[in-house]
Parts: sequence; C-alpha cells; structure tokens
Amino acid sequence: MNPDEERRLTEFRATVRRWVAENRVDGLPKDGDVWTRDVGPEMAEWLERLRRRGWLCLHWPVEYGGAGMGPLELAVLDEEFAVAGVPRPMLGFGEALVGPAIIAHGTEEQRRRLLPRIVSRQDVYCQGFSEPDAGSDLAGVRTRGIVDGDTLSITGQKTWTSEAHGADMCFVLCRTDPEAQKHQGLTFVLVPMTGNNVEVRPIRQMDGRLDYSEVYFDDSKASIADVIGGLGNGWRVTMTTLGAERSMGYAFRHFEFLDEFRDVLAVVREDGRADDPLVRQGMAEAYTLLEVVRFLGRSRLDRLAEAEPEGPEMIMYKLLWSEAHRRMGEIYMDVVGPRAALRPAGDDYSVDTWHDVLFKGQAETIYAGTSEIQRNIIAERLLGLPRR
Repeated sequence: MNPDEERRLTEFRATVRRWVAENRVDGLPKDGDVWTRDVGPEMAEWLERLRRRGWLCLHWPVEYGGAGMGPLELAVLDEEFAVAGVPRPMLGFGEALVGPAIIAHGTEEQRRRLLPRIVSRQDVYCQGFSEPDAGSDLAGVRTRGIVDGDTLSITGQKTWTSEAHGADMCFVLCRTDPEAQKHQGLTFVLVPMTGNNVEVRPIRQMDGRLDYSEVYFDDSKASIADVIGGLGNGWRVTMTTLGAERSMGYAFRHFEFLDEFRDVLAVVREDGRADDPLVRQGMAEAYTLLEVVRFLGRSRLDRLAEAEPEGPEMIMYKLLWSEAHRRMGEIYMDVVGPRAALRPAGDDYSVDTWHDVLFKGQAETIYAGTSEIQRNIIAERLLGLPRR
C-alpha cells in the first residue's frame, strides 16, 4: 500500500470513529443483517441515520444509492463498527445478491429503478434457487417460466428459501426453455411475493426458528421488464450471484466470530474455568481458527483492492471459514461444560451463543455450496485433478 493510500485510509478511519461516537444508538442488536422490513425501533433509527450518511449498500456505486467503497474501506468501517460494538447492517439478499446481479447484468433502466428500492427497503428479497431435486446441483431446477407477452408465468416449488416469510420479492431461477441443455434455457427473474399466487410454508428448525421455507408458485406473474440478463441467460447471472455470496458478503466473518469468542470467554471466566488447561487449549484452538479466517479474508481483500486475479485463497475461503466455524461450535460446547446442556429460560426456543454457533456452523457447511462441492472445486480447478 502506498503512503497516499495509507494516509487516506487513516483519515477515513478517524471519520468513521468520530461519526459512530456521535450517532450511535443504544439498545441495538448484535446482528446487523436485515432480512425483513419488521425491525425494532432502535434498529430502524440506526438504519435511517446510516441511510442519511450514505452508508448502506457500501460497495454499490454511488449513483445507485450505495457508498462506492472499495474493499479496504469496507474493512476499515467494519472494524471500527465492531470495536464500537454497533452492527454494520447488511440489507439481506437485496444488498448481498440481487444488487450485484443487477449491477453486473441489468440494463441501466433496471439499475436506476430497482437498486434504490433495495436501499430504501421498499423491496425485501428472498432467494428462489434450491428445489427438492436441485440443491447443490442448481442447474437441475424444474420451476417453469412461460413467456406470455410482457409477462412471465412462474410455476414450481422452491425449498430452503431463507427468510421467505418476511420478503415481498423473490429472485427466482426458472427454466424458460425446457428443450435446451441443462445449463441453458434458464432465466433469472424478480417475482412479487404478495397477492401473486405464492404460498410460503415455513420450516421449523431444531432451535424453533423459522428462517427457511418451502415456496410454491402457481402461475405467479413476473414482468419481462424484471428479467435480469435476458431470457435464457439465467445461469450467467446466477454465477455472478453465487460469486457475490461467496466473496464480499463473507469477507469479514472474523468480526462476527470474534464477538462469539468473547461471549464464550466471558462465560468461561464467570464459571472460574479460565485456568483449566483443557479449557485453555480449546479456546486457543478456537482463536487460532478465528485468526486463520482473518488472515485469509485479508488476503482476499488485498487481491480485490489491487484488482488481481483470483488466487488459491479465493477458492478455498468459503470451505475454510465454514468448516472453522463448525469446529468452533463444537469447541464452545466442550469448554462451557455442563451449562451447554441448558438453554435460556423463555417460551421461545432461545439459545445461547455456543448453541447458536453449533447450529449455524453445521448449516454453513451446506449453504452457498456444500463443503463436499467446495472440495470438488478445489480438486478440479486448483489442483487439476480429474473428475471422477
């Protein structure tokens, strides 16, 4: 990094630190991901202050409502927010996945019409990709899209649709040309969820939450004007979407992991077990994994900042952070000890940090590409091994 760039980032860090100190809101949740329009009053106020400052959808171009930040600025802002103990909101799938797809493949009219609606939270999205017979093999989707003039009629089933119960839009991968080859004839389209023959059936998880749903489309209508990338080009758009899911959205996972580590460490100290050699060994292993994730994430950011081609760590990152987080969950359950068998009191199936990491860690090795699929990608693309 040259001296001018280093000076600029230092000044930016001071700006972020000063702004947060002057504008922070008390009572904010730790998790800054905004999946629904229904947020608490504190979070609503925090979002509004950030919107006025222009600090939502940070990596989007300014002309479409974003902040135009590069990866190093994003890293600085995320670090300062983490140190201050305030969340840096991510506007769900709209910011992380739909926005990058529209920016890369949408028309100028689509960018100017659709992207500001995400920033203002007028449109809250869920993801219509996976199906009962098309999970990791996403090209096997069977949901049909039939063109009728200026309208696309959608019929089919999606499953494991995250946050569908709180969304009013869904980005759907459907098959508009059943005669085309498997990866061809697919279309990426934005479909309204309300009053449109869409049925959402929440799936209750083992922790009692309803984060995922089955979604049924029965001749649901979407406008051809909301097809991104053109009819039959959905696979290309989907690759951009998945690339966004596996890159910038997860480049800063170590901040989240560090908060979890601190929570568990506080409990270990409270229980008087901080000097137990086995507990210390477990926490040391968890912190080592956290640091591996941090260094890999920083390496990816450096490549992005220098516009360098994708390196080995770019391919390995998703596998490594998800497997590391899964292992952290197991470690935390061990070091907390008997308390790990209990959950907090309450009517809902609420969980403590160590339970949450255990549950999330298992799921993270599945979504955005299973660990098995990621290992195949590494074997074929990075190591040059033959496909079996």
